[in-house]
Amino acid sequence: MRIAIWLGGNKGHPYKQVAPMLKRIVTTIPGTKVAVLRREQLLAGNIVKFFDCIVSYTQGGEFLPGEEDLLLDFVASGKGFVGIHGATASFKSFPRYHAMLGGTFTGHALPRKFEARPTGKVHPITSGMQPFKLKDEPYVHDIDPSKVDVIVERVDKKETAPAAWTKEHGQGRVAYIAFGHFAGNFKGKEFQALISRAITWVARKG
Repeated sequence: MRIAIWLGGNKGHPYKQVAPMLKRIVTTIPGTKVAVLRREQLLAGNIVKFFDCIVSYTQGGEFLPGEEDLLLDFVASGKGFVGIHGATASFKSFPRYHAMLGGTFTGHALPRKFEARPTGKVHPITSGMQPFKLKDEPYVHDIDPSKVDVIVERVDKKETAPAAWTKEHGQGRVAYIAFGHFAGNFKGKEFQALISRAITWVARKG
């Protein structure tokens, strides 16, 4: 299974620190080969066709002509896409991308502690998963609940909100996880397991 870690975007996220952490998470999945690519590299020259799954840690930016179609066709053909944190805040003027991903970032309050809690929906990604706590940006999204399966919520005294979901796009699978503003969160075993399981699910390996 060939996985592309897709990184880059506006300032404000620790791309350089997260890259090796994501690579370690991916390589714990048996039978994987991984490449780390900057945002402008993956869709250049149709390189994306050599991969089975994309793990996106991006933020902001615009697609060049034809790039959105290339990405959406890749997923629709039966490939996998895992968006992490700022993926929903990327390519804001491209609604078809956000329809594929399942939601659009609308804002966040200051980082705070909350609990990541499985919703109780039966799903391979969260099977046996226990709630865990972390400090992160409390991302808020515009989503259509009828088009996604929310599998994790963030819960605190202020609110309960979707924090991870799955969906299909054509013949492909998509998962999104809202956590990941701080590089240190990628060291947490529970967060690592959530990412690893999401990759395995979208790639139809589990």
